[in-house]
Amino acid sequence: MDEIEIKKAQMRASRRGTREMDAVLGGFSKTELQDLDGIQFNQFLEILNEDDTQIFNWLVLDERSPEKYNQVIEALKIYCKNVSQDTD
Repeated sequence: MDEIEIKKAQMRASRRGTREMDAVLGGFSKTELQDLDGIQFNQFLEILNEDDTQIFNWLVLDERSPEKYNQVIEALKIYCKNVSQDTD
């Protein structure tokens, strides 16, 4: 993945349609995306194709996500936990 691909992903992640997913996915993409390996980056791109409500359910309501997304969903959950602790 090159810088242009990362920038495109950051743009898509920040303009989801719901403020919650804009904040979570956009924030994650700005701070964590560059640390993902190629497989995880592709998983993140696939997750961006999912409905915001479904992603929210995976992250907040602990609904089971598809196995192919598990690594990135876990990274997103950790990101959310860390961000919420920083704001407390």
